[in-house]
Amino acid sequence: MSRYKILIFVVSLLFLSGLAINPVFATNPFSIKDPLELSKSASPGTSDSADKQAHVKSGETDSQPCTLAVMADLHAKPESLPILQKAVARVNSLKDIFALAIVGDLCSQLGTNAEYEVLRRGLKDLSVPAYAVPGNHDVLYKDNLVNGEKKRGTPAEKKYKHGLFKKTLNLKSLYYAKKAGGHLLVFLPNDSLSAIPCVLPSDDAFEFLRKTLRENRDIPTIIFCHAPLAGSYGDKKTMPPLQANAQPARKIQKILKDNPQVYLWFAGHLHITPSQKYFNCNENKVGGVTVIHVPPSQIHNSWVQTVRLSPKGATVRTLDVRTGKYLKKHTRVFRPVIKGKSAENGKDKDKDKDKNKDKDKELKKARFIVVNAHAGGNFNRPGFGDWLTDKEPDVALVCEAVNMRQYMRSAGRVFDAGSTTRGQREVAVVIRDGLPVMSQDQGKISPDLGLGIAHDRWWTRVQTRVAGMKSRVYSLHLNAVIQQSNGEPRAVDRWTVTREGLEELEKQWSKDIKDGWAVIIGGDLNWNDSRSRAQSQQMSPGRIFKRLGMTYVNHQLMWLAWTPKTHRSVKRQAIPPTSIPGLIPREHPALQIDLQARRQPDEHEPDKEEMEQNTSDEEADEVADTAGNSTDSDECEDPEDADKEDEASEVDTSDNSADPGDYVAPEKPSGSENAEDLEETTGSDESDSAGGSSDEGLSGQQGADGSAEDSDPDATVLIERLIEILDHILKGIWSGIVKILPI
Repeated sequence: MSRYKILIFVVSLLFLSGLAINPVFATNPFSIKDPLELSKSASPGTSDSADKQAHVKSGETDSQPCTLAVMADLHAKPESLPILQKAVARVNSLKDIFALAIVGDLCSQLGTNAEYEVLRRGLKDLSVPAYAVPGNHDVLYKDNLVNGEKKRGTPAEKKYKHGLFKKTLNLKSLYYAKKAGGHLLVFLPNDSLSAIPCVLPSDDAFEFLRKTLRENRDIPTIIFCHAPLAGSYGDKKTMPPLQANAQPARKIQKILKDNPQVYLWFAGHLHITPSQKYFNCNENKVGGVTVIHVPPSQIHNSWVQTVRLSPKGATVRTLDVRTGKYLKKHTRVFRPVIKGKSAENGKDKDKDKDKNKDKDKELKKARFIVVNAHAGGNFNRPGFGDWLTDKEPDVALVCEAVNMRQYMRSAGRVFDAGSTTRGQREVAVVIRDGLPVMSQDQGKISPDLGLGIAHDRWWTRVQTRVAGMKSRVYSLHLNAVIQQSNGEPRAVDRWTVTREGLEELEKQWSKDIKDGWAVIIGGDLNWNDSRSRAQSQQMSPGRIFKRLGMTYVNHQLMWLAWTPKTHRSVKRQAIPPTSIPGLIPREHPALQIDLQARRQPDEHEPDKEEMEQNTSDEEADEVADTAGNSTDSDECEDPEDADKEDEASEVDTSDNSADPGDYVAPEKPSGSENAEDLEETTGSDESDSAGGSSDEGLSGQQGADGSAEDSDPDATVLIERLIEILDHILKGIWSGIVKILPI
């Protein structure tokens, strides 16, 4: 027999074997077959992750009614396997069962390899696909207790557990979506590698969520996440809000308001059982979304939420695994109201962000807010904190922030600096949750001279990633009233000590730049660069930044400067104080500047210091205590302690069905701020010559070498693109040649 015929015979045999084996794999959610049926998947961190994940496969059965089972907080351990396996049997026997969704904390305590093996044993008999999102006990902690306490893992350790979770549940990605029963089911994970909150989706997960919702506005949508929405459990005493709720809470709230097709949110985390009043109450509804608190699976008790899905809506029931009976009083019917159509997405503001299909969309951006909080006279500190959070900055540089930490915490982690004198903790850097913070330090610019409002001034520095680039970010505040109206400094001691402090800082900034860091500096520098003769002063901020070759924006007294070789600005605006809660018209404006990386960061070689950063539970609790939480920690109820009480209580099974869920229209967004577009100024070695006082705002010309801002990057990108196209052409030609060659 010829080699050709032998090859045909072998291929045919393999094909028939695959057809025979495939049904076996299809019924086992832990087989090598992907149960998610997405068009593609991508690991978090790739720039096109959301594009690949957002397109959900559709089929003829998408709109046919079906049943989805939902469980949470399995905390699988050897002694709980009997009740878990009984729950699996109950799920398998459900009529028209489509899949089992599990909203986090599948592992017992730490997410070790041994715990995942126990979980595998507990779910091995499941005959339908399992769709799961990780909880804090699955991916957040180190493998070993330290002095009997859980300790949070490093980003590297968390990343490993992400892979272990995906492997165990046979998932290609931690965030994904599925269509069934006329619904879109979106699974939102706890997958941020650098975060304080227990449940915080990554940037890629949020990008996927926005894109998926935008492309499916005409489909009733349900979101599955480990933690509930803020305010969905009444006055229940639980862990601090930062740890109890899905974060960032206000960001999620905004996304949901923009997408009214989302009407249900399934979550666990708080171990709310059917015997508790918070399990099914009016407070479960937050805006237009009802939170379904999925009860935990305990050693002796377990419940399964069954969701009957159809294009008309969803019917949610609670099945007692022990008795096999439904708890009639907790049967609820929900009817969504669809306001939008996916075909109209071109009119949406989110869609506008995707119109530019050039190289810029691949480069990461970061938003900076530079603001003076005027803490001493701020009459609306909570409102200021909400405003800052709603601006969604990646980094905020805040001056006069004394005692403002708790109000700014919802915007991110607060790193402030100061002494025990009048200027204590008055300058801050706020880093969005999810961004890594490798180190933080601080120093004094000038001492307290005891003169009026010119108390001591400090700087604080945070090492993080800005638009993916390793950066050192400085926030500082110079002594007040150091500049005359003509641009000259006042001949007073406060200017003398400020100048001395700036000389030391300039040396540090110069060293950072020479060491290859992206350097970003901002704050209230008490120096208006537009005044006459302002730039003739050797130690004025504008002159310093020009000597360093930095590009900067100055509006009144507010500044932001950055190294042009690492970043460029794509949007620059000044926000008037009348648009900022707590400020009055005579206060300083804020700067809102979007910086874009000059190149793609090298994600193949993660920074060792970044991947080994560690945040303990104690640090998380300390931060949470300052996050505007007025609840005494002694009054908080630990979910595991609540389980013990609930196991002894008897569930009432009387008939008391809830009314259908009503649709609540989202609030209309407030009018846009009267923001003013700003120009930027180029830093150059030439500007350091004597008498150089040019104050022109040259947008598009940055860099110490005086070269045009985009010339080199554009040429590089063009060459790389041509090489990529040529590579694809050569591969295609070679593939065609191979096909016609004889075997």
